[in-house]
Formats: sequence, C-alpha cells, structure tokens
Amino acid sequence: MTFRHGRINKVIRRILATLLAINVLFTGCAPDEPPSATPIRRAKLATPIRAVFEPGLESCAGVSGITPAALVEQSNTLAAQTAGEIYGLVVSSDGTTLWERNARTAATPASVMKLVVGLAALDTLGADYQLTLGIPPDTMSEPPIDWENPLPLTEVLQFTLLHSENDYAEIVLTHLGAAYGLPATTAGGAQALTQWLGEHGLWRDDPTLVDGSGLSPDNKLSPHLVVGVLQWAMSNRHDEIRALLTYLPLAGVSGTLTNRFDAEPDAINRVRAKTGTLPGVSSLAGVTPTGQPDKWTVFAVFINDSPTYTAARQAELDALVGSWVCVA
Repeated sequence: MTFRHGRINKVIRRILATLLAINVLFTGCAPDEPPSATPIRRAKLATPIRAVFEPGLESCAGVSGITPAALVEQSNTLAAQTAGEIYGLVVSSDGTTLWERNARTAATPASVMKLVVGLAALDTLGADYQLTLGIPPDTMSEPPIDWENPLPLTEVLQFTLLHSENDYAEIVLTHLGAAYGLPATTAGGAQALTQWLGEHGLWRDDPTLVDGSGLSPDNKLSPHLVVGVLQWAMSNRHDEIRALLTYLPLAGVSGTLTNRFDAEPDAINRVRAKTGTLPGVSSLAGVTPTGQPDKWTVFAVFINDSPTYTAARQAELDALVGSWVCVA
C-alpha cells in the first residue's frame, strides 16, 4: 500500500499510517518502499512514557554548580571575550530562559543541522525504518558500520551524530524528502524538513535549510529553533525520540567530543552535544544536568565570523558551555 501526500492533511496521514501498521501486524510483512519509488511515512508504535529521561550523564554530586544569576554574569563575560559573534540560548527543563544572546537570529549552525535532520527523520520514518547506505563512512571508527546492507534508521543516526558523518546525514535527508512525497534529493529533503518544522510549531526565526550535513554556510538556524527542537525531543512520548539524544557525543568520552573540554573538568561526562565546525564557525547544541534531580539544561550556541583558528574557537565555546553545567 503506497501513497503520495505532499501537502496532504496531517490527520489523513496519521489515519493512513495507522492502516499501514494494521496491515503489517496481520500480514507479517511491510511493503517494499525505496525512497525514490514509493514515498511513505511509516507508522510509529506507541511506547510508554518514562518517568525520567536519562541521557547517560553523571550527576552533579561533588560539583558546587553555579547559580542562575552567576551563570548570566559569567556567560556575558565569556561571550565578550570570544572572537566572533555569538548566538546562544540556555533553557532549563521547566522552560525558564537562563541566558540568551542573539537567540532569535538565524546563524550558521554547521553540523548541528544533523541533529535537527535526525530527529525529523526518526519522527517521520519511525524507529523500524531501514535503509542501505551504500558508501563507506569517512570516519573508520569502532565499532564499524555495515554500510553495504540494510540497517535500522536508529543505528544510522547513532553513527552519524556520534561521528558527524556528512554523507550519511545527506542520505537520511533524502529519505525524509521521499517520505513527504517529494524528490529523494537534498532539495526535496530540505523542503520536507521545512514542512516538518511547521507541523510541529518549530518553524522559528526565518531559517534557511540547504542541506542535511550542515556543510553549507548558507544554512541558517536560530538557537531558539534548535532549543525548541531539543525541548520537543525531551518531552516526546516516544522513547526512541528521547533516546536519540543519548546518541550525541559525551564530553571527554565519545565521538567528536572525545578530545574536548580538557580545561573544563566539570563538563566531562556531563555534557552531551552535537558539534559543528566550519571556517569561522563553531557550534554546540545539547543537554547538561543541573543540581536538581531529574532536571536538565538544554542549550544551543553558535560562534560565527570568528577570525581565530578552530582549536581556539572550540576552547572558547567549551568554556562557555562548561559554565552551564550543574546550575544550582
């Protein structure tokens, strides 16, 4: 059973997705649906709501933390010392804004785009969706990824976010485009992402969506948009959506954050974030614990137009994000 829906009413799509799930349940098989041939949004199975979201971060035990007032003062000081323009937003899990700077201005996010694309694809296609990558990764990391055979979307996203794999982010974006009945291309995927953000009330601050990897400096997102996407993910009733945030690199431990935050010991094991790096651009977006049980801080911060070398920009960004760990 296939259908093309483009701008079809969202309610109708959900009804058809439910019928698809019933068909799979009783026939034991799912339809063959390569994205270029039969675009379709997969049904997602409801999963129980967990009482506590656990992103795999250490608690704040033994860390003195920082008060909200001190956070604002310290963040402003660090931002003033940073070479380049800063766009940032820090929000507590209850929605309170702790610090912001140019938060509603769209700027170049670099590879933070992968986080937004990954969440949109997982929500649209479902955790059981499978795809064949067809090309080896740029990063030969352990464990390796089976790029020659069908893989669950969750496995592809985990590898992509952890190692910031550009080609795989673009492939995922083409599948998103096909799922919306659009061309299975980068442009089609960007148009689908536009629709997805609109459907979820996350189209904010006039973004520009060019690709899925974030390699184009013409991509523009505001911290307000990215934080909104993170808040949506953390409050989502589907465990697979919330779990995607655990795929993000862990400060000082994994992926593209393995060798970061050396000068910020409190951030080690306490910051999960997607990195982004382009000439003149460094970015981080993710989550940190607070000094309160089951409370989290969500953030997005981009440095644009920086004249400093990458390592210096990253150190400035690490110092800023490190100051947000364990808010009292």
